Amino acid sequence: MIAHLDLVRYVSKVEKVPMTLGEGFKVELINKEEKGAVPANNFLLRLGELLPGRVHPGVKEIHDKAEHAFYVLDGDGEIIIQDETFELHPDTAVLVPQGFSHQLKNTGSKPLRWVVIYAPLETSSYLESPEGVLMYYESAKKKQQAKKSQ
Repeated sequence: MIAHLDLVRYVSKVEKVPMTLGEGFKVELINKEEKGAVPANNFLLRLGELLPGRVHPGVKEIHDKAEHAFYVLDGDGEIIIQDETFELHPDTAVLVPQGFSHQLKNTGSKPLRWVVIYAPLETSSYLESPEGVLMYYESAKKKQQAKKSQ
């Protein structure tokens, strides 16, 4: 039998985790790699919150192994996909295809909140510098695990 808490996660009972650069928060809802999150083998579900005037990530990001979709819950902003900018408002859904660069910006006066799903589940990403150079990065969790195993 599967325990009830293995399948259900209540946002009100989950701690918000600061994003890497302090530009907002994330809540891991369904993610086999995060302690306490509901485990799933093929996708990740996350709640994101970007503070007014902030950008996430600091430079464009590319997920080479996954596509993902955003659904905006609250706030106003923009998403840049490749070199095209799209407005974000509540009830906006956006697909970022596998391998496409993207970046979110909060253009409003209150937090921009969204739900994002990644599939298939993967953690490798690339950051695109302003000069167009791609830099591979690993999640902080992967780096911690690598240090522990050494």
